[in-house]
Amino acid sequence: MTNKVAIVTDTTACIPREHAEKYAIELVPVVFIFDDESYRDGIDMSPTEFYARLRRAEKLPTTSSTPPDPYLEAYRRASQIASGILCITPPSKLSGMFDSAQLAVKMANEALPNAVIEVLNCSTAAAGQGLIVLAAARAAASGKSLTEVVEVARSVMRRVDLLATLDTMKYLVKGVVCRKQPPLLVRCFKLSLFLPLAMAMLTQSQMPELILAQQNVSWR
Repeated sequence: MTNKVAIVTDTTACIPREHAEKYAIELVPVVFIFDDESYRDGIDMSPTEFYARLRRAEKLPTTSSTPPDPYLEAYRRASQIASGILCITPPSKLSGMFDSAQLAVKMANEALPNAVIEVLNCSTAAAGQGLIVLAAARAAASGKSLTEVVEVARSVMRRVDLLATLDTMKYLVKGVVCRKQPPLLVRCFKLSLFLPLAMAMLTQSQMPELILAQQNVSWR
């Protein structure tokens, strides 16, 4: 074993391949569905292929809840290089991956009795989650213990938030609002929308109300 701690996360964390290889980060692929066909992110379809197909799609893709088995396999591989494992997942409000990762820990208690596994429910997602993962990976590479690596991850997590900018509201309207006519704001203006992660955590019933409310904005 080369490190005290190994890091596990998922492909939504946007970890560049060279960084994943450098720090031996295990990436659990997210499963998404196009036209009733399932694809593993980064394995069956690359990000470039995904976005090219998204632009042509009549029906938006959906994600499938990642089962615990891929996490268990990631833990198994991670246990070959470290006795401690930290798994960092997207926020449980956005995904079932945290629950799957925890269920995999229970499975690992029997399959990997010598491994100590911690699952961290990240407060941010995508590249924000990636920054936390990389900070944890660097701490692990420096020889810190599992407890110390978890504390580094929590410390960085308190200082990281995700703010996304959307070049178009087309997919937001198409995927969430589900109305015959898009909001007046979307039809009349070409806008870039700044979207904090907290907005993404709104329920589907809250989101349409928020978007439709923009029709009352006064433009000067």
